[in-house]
Amino acid sequence: MRHESYLKRQARRLSRGQINRRRFIMSALATGVTMPTAVSLAEKAEAAVPRKGGLFRLGLGGTDLRQNAVLRYSLGDTLTDIGPDGQVRAALADNIEHDPAFIQWVFDLRRGVTFHNSRSLSADHVVTSLQSAAGLDNVKSIRASSPHQVIVKLNRRDPQFAHQLAQAAYIIVSQDASLLSGSGAYQMHTIKHGVLTLSRNQNDWHPARGHFNQLMIAAMPQALTRQTAITNGEVDFVDQIDPTMTALLERAPGVNLHTSTGFSSIELQTNFAMHEEDAAVLRQSFRDTIDLAAVKKQALLGYAATDPDHTDFQNTLYKDQHRGTRQSRTLTISVTARHAATPAMLEAITEAAESMGYQLVEAAQTDSDLWLAETPTLKGAGSHIVSLCPDEITAHASNLTGHRDTDQVTPLSAQKITSYSWFT
Repeated sequence: MRHESYLKRQARRLSRGQINRRRFIMSALATGVTMPTAVSLAEKAEAAVPRKGGLFRLGLGGTDLRQNAVLRYSLGDTLTDIGPDGQVRAALADNIEHDPAFIQWVFDLRRGVTFHNSRSLSADHVVTSLQSAAGLDNVKSIRASSPHQVIVKLNRRDPQFAHQLAQAAYIIVSQDASLLSGSGAYQMHTIKHGVLTLSRNQNDWHPARGHFNQLMIAAMPQALTRQTAITNGEVDFVDQIDPTMTALLERAPGVNLHTSTGFSSIELQTNFAMHEEDAAVLRQSFRDTIDLAAVKKQALLGYAATDPDHTDFQNTLYKDQHRGTRQSRTLTISVTARHAATPAMLEAITEAAESMGYQLVEAAQTDSDLWLAETPTLKGAGSHIVSLCPDEITAHASNLTGHRDTDQVTPLSAQKITSYSWFT
């Protein structure tokens, strides 16, 4: 036991560079292990040392790879960034100021930033990029007060405006709203048959990133395709893991799972064809009756959080005295989108309706009394009766050797991309 602890300490020192390989092997031999064992232990310890270089292969889901945050952050930068502690930190803007009312924001731009097309960052690039971006409805005006300063005025106060600008939708580019002219740690190298190859930006302004020589990003919309690719060693990282596949991937050799808080929601929204007051009562009745914890466990195997109702934060069981108040009414459900959680949600809403004295009938048309929809983004409160926030589940290879030939990689189910115009 003492020998084992000693070897672990020596291996940790070797991985940190405190001792060399020869010293480690001599220390291991002194404990009584054989030479092959000592060499093997040294190789394992050295493999754990982070090293720059190599090729990192990613299989990413989604219907539009251009909107993937991993890809956008690799190719471009935003004015602000969010640190691991959740606080805003400097990115392309190295100084941020605002007035006491949080109406006027001043961004001083970082000097020495060069885009992939060799142009230097200026305030005009920021103004053009933000004006062409969607989702900035609260912005009244954006102007360049100097070549390296931008002033933004809002219609109403927003203390979180600097957080918003850190989103991948607000990447700053030098021309034509194209990520090919970004300033990120990587720049586009090749686009071929659904596989994007990115090379490290040699002129990157940020020295503490861009650890791989190349990134290979493969478009894999199907969850089963991503699962097969990571288990077969065809990629090193996949995202959007289906919760039903986690048990299988946990047993797969060389694969590690990581779960984090997601930023999407699956909602069952209602559109009752009745008086608004009656619709509000009925909607709240569904909310109070449905057991969200049970739906979360059944629909997503617990890999989710229940989105709280912003109008009534406490979800209680439906009161017995309200059961059967509308025995003769039939509600028709129209499913407008399918998701892995749809069957469990349908079952939950059906049970809730039956306990309230309603009979639910599923129909194909969308103009029914009850409209069931699933949306990929968070919505405002009031219309939904069930809302789940799925966790983001990713998988990565446990041993990343890093040095691989791009030409030897053949991703599954690749979407054909024929020109750079696809990425503008």
